[in-house]
Amino acid sequence: MSTINVEQDGNTITLSGDMTNDFEQMKKECAGRYESMFGDAAKVIAKVPQRKMNHEQIMQVYNEGVTASFYDNNNIWAYFCVNPEDYSNYMFSPADGENRDNQYLRLRTGIVKFSLEAGFDVYKILCA
Repeated sequence: MSTINVEQDGNTITLSGDMTNDFEQMKKECAGRYESMFGDAAKVIAKVPQRKMNHEQIMQVYNEGVTASFYDNNNIWAYFCVNPEDYSNYMFSPADGENRDNQYLRLRTGIVKFSLEAGFDVYKILCA
């Protein structure tokens, strides 16, 4: 089970703790439509439809996304996995310690599983 602590100081939200590698637990921990870090998940994806990833792009992350330079060179801040039916969502950031471990295996496996097993759409969230 994940242990996540959420702290807010003004406009800054800090998430800390241990993240799970268990996909079933990740699905249980999905944020609701209005609980995402960005507010209404439906409004977020409406603003970035061109960043929805296809299967080939997701597999490229899985196969090639083993170093920080992959994410830095592609200007990736996070991958936003969204259920198109109810907008529940889960996010993977390359900056998270658990995602940097083991050549980003948690992130790479997570976006593949959310896409292929759970039927979620995956969006690239770019650095501003």
